[in-house]
Amino acid sequence: MKGPLIHTRQGRWMRFVDVVVTLLAWAGFLLLFGRGIYGILQHQGLTVASRLQTFLATADTLMGYLVIAGINAGVLATWALYNQIRRRVERRGKIPALDDDKLAASFQLTPQLLHSLRSQRVIVVHHNEHGGIAGVEARDTPDMGWHPDPANDALSQSSGQSRSLRA
Repeated sequence: MKGPLIHTRQGRWMRFVDVVVTLLAWAGFLLLFGRGIYGILQHQGLTVASRLQTFLATADTLMGYLVIAGINAGVLATWALYNQIRRRVERRGKIPALDDDKLAASFQLTPQLLHSLRSQRVIVVHHNEHGGIAGVEARDTPDMGWHPDPANDALSQSSGQSRSLRA
C-alpha cells in the first residue's frame, strides 16, 4: 500500500488534539505496563526463578494478546486492500442525463405541459387515484404561501390529492 488507509482532512487544531490524545494514551499504557512489570520484579517473597516464571506467564498472556491484535490488524488490512482494489473498477454505470422527452414520458406529460410547468411560479397539481397527474392549474399570485382553496378541496376529494407547488 502506498498511502494511508484512512484519508481525512483535519485542520491544525484537530491534528494537534489527535496527537496529544494519542500520546496520552500511549503514556498511560506504558505507565500501567511498567508498573505491572516492576511489581512482579520487586515482590520480596519470590526467588529469581519464581520471578522469572511469573514474568514468563505474564509475557505468555501478553503474547496471546499481541497475536490476537495481529490477526485483527491483518483482517482489517486485507479488507481495506480488497475495497481499494474493488473500487478501481466501477461496477455501476453512470446514469445518463434525463432530457425533456424522457421526463415528460415518465410522468405521462405532453412537452407543452412540461414547458408550462417550468414557466409558472405557482402551480396546483391534481392527481388521479393512481398517483398520475390528472390536471395542472397555473396561479399567478403575489402571495407565495400556500392557502387551501375550498373549490380545490372538493376537487381533490373527488379526483385524488391536490398540492400547491412553487417553481
